[in-house]
Amino acid sequence: MIKPLNDAHVRLADRSLKPPKYVWPRKPSVYSNQFQFNRDSLQTYWQATDTTLAKQGFEPLKASGGTYADRQRQFYYARSTQYGYIRIRECTFGKGGSGPKLRELDSILTYFGPIKGLLLDIRFNQGGGDRFAFGVAGRFVDKGQVVYYRYRRRKRGGYTDFVKLTTFRLRPKGPTQFTQTPIAVLTNDRTVSAGDNLALIMHRLPMVRLIEENTEGSFDSMRFHQLPYGWYYSLPDKRIHDSANQCYEGIGVPVDLRVVVSRADLARSNDPVITQALGNLMSR
Repeated sequence: MIKPLNDAHVRLADRSLKPPKYVWPRKPSVYSNQFQFNRDSLQTYWQATDTTLAKQGFEPLKASGGTYADRQRQFYYARSTQYGYIRIRECTFGKGGSGPKLRELDSILTYFGPIKGLLLDIRFNQGGGDRFAFGVAGRFVDKGQVVYYRYRRRKRGGYTDFVKLTTFRLRPKGPTQFTQTPIAVLTNDRTVSAGDNLALIMHRLPMVRLIEENTEGSFDSMRFHQLPYGWYYSLPDKRIHDSANQCYEGIGVPVDLRVVVSRADLARSNDPVITQALGNLMSR
């Protein structure tokens, strides 16, 4: 019944089970068409990324920030002589995380020092909180600016009858802002929720280019309500538009350069997105 909606934020949940059972409709995925999305396939993907970074002259990745249930860390990062790379696992802090000040991110940017470009990798970012997304993006602006608008459907209006509810501004965060260097933000159709919003905030910044695949396209928060027989459902009731008043709900934030990662690439431990993104940074 809910599959045609193609919205990862529409869910049915039976919380009486242990663990609870959730059902939700995700739109068709370029990644899932080639691979079964699970921990093993994701590990294979990141191994290809790490190998490609090493071939491009990056040091072995370091880990920082909170730890999640699967023992993955909040940040992974490395630098070469000219470029920096940061992978953000989720837009949450993890157990033992740094809290809203994102101190670890500031330490990473300080560690990089002067570089010619930055790879910000939010592929497979499963979301979390928009506060985190704004905290990350705030490290890359030196003045306040509008980044998106949130609309609400009129209570007595039609399906597409919305009224502007809130204007969201991005402001500088952290002790210093990283604003003079080109940034390649790596996204794919498994970048979702607060990951979607982080890409939406970043994609119109002048030094930013998005590379690989559009994000998933589920922006508004999940709000759960209970059904009479005990199950719960979530239904986002707002719509988010970027600073140019464009809505990418169900479409995903568009990329500036599309790159497809194939099974053959991963079999060779090759991540063509890293290669293409570095080439894009070198050309700017």
